[in-house]
Amino acid sequence: MWAERLARYLEVRGYSPHTITAYCADVRQAELFFKSEFGKTIADLSVAELEQYLIVLSQKRYRPRTLNRKMMALRALGRFLRWEGYPITWDASLEVIPATATLPQFLSEKEVVAITDWLEEIPTEWRELRDKVVFLLLITTGMRRGELLRVKVGDVDMNGRWIRVMGKGGKERHLPLLEWMSALLHSYLKERNARRPQVPHLIITDKLRPPYPAMIYRIVRRLSYHLTGKILSPHQLRHTFATVLLNRGVDVMTLKELLGHASLAATQIYTHTSIDQLKKAIIQAHPHGTETIDKSA
Repeated sequence: MWAERLARYLEVRGYSPHTITAYCADVRQAELFFKSEFGKTIADLSVAELEQYLIVLSQKRYRPRTLNRKMMALRALGRFLRWEGYPITWDASLEVIPATATLPQFLSEKEVVAITDWLEEIPTEWRELRDKVVFLLLITTGMRRGELLRVKVGDVDMNGRWIRVMGKGGKERHLPLLEWMSALLHSYLKERNARRPQVPHLIITDKLRPPYPAMIYRIVRRLSYHLTGKILSPHQLRHTFATVLLNRGVDVMTLKELLGHASLAATQIYTHTSIDQLKKAIIQAHPHGTETIDKSA
């Protein structure tokens, strides 16, 4: 039903014949599933019903590239349906899964524990302090690089020890801050505010301007190599966060909320409540989550 209409929509927008053929096949596959399982067309779906389909796809063990294409096909259909005037909401649950030729590199739990001594140091030099905050916020909260770029000073609650981030689709979530991370942030904010930047962003450049993607990449690459000998990206720090917590027993639903995934299927593939519940989960599971850092860990 929708595949043929989507094809015409994509043709007008200059999509290649190969992409149109693949997308339409993916949409037909989805249409058959929803008709047989729920007796519905795609335009009438709920988010929960779409998530059931994504879980089925993940269980079929498609390669990441294939699974991503199927999600992109549904995203394209979602844009078409809204253009047609349908008030759909399910497309917000579609997240592209990181697809690489090999498993993404990340820090092992042993490597994470090995940087314990570095955690306790509070640099006196301004740039070094800022860079340390960038690295540790990414690896101890699992936030995305884009989320860190958008964090403002007002998003940090030092008393409650949490930080507010705005995720994909404008979805807000609160991430717990470990006690030593709060202490580091307190020192950083004191130095940052003393410079009186004219921007509200938590992370600022050397020239007191808003941060930008390449800046975050450079900080992470330099510090990861300095600490572990591995050159990592912000996403690989996020992968490290997820893997360590899963290995220490955090359930997938809690991890889904921490990572800000719209669907459980995305969390299951990506990783291979209340703020108090999330804070407790990290403190109990993260190797640096004790209220006082145990160097013998």
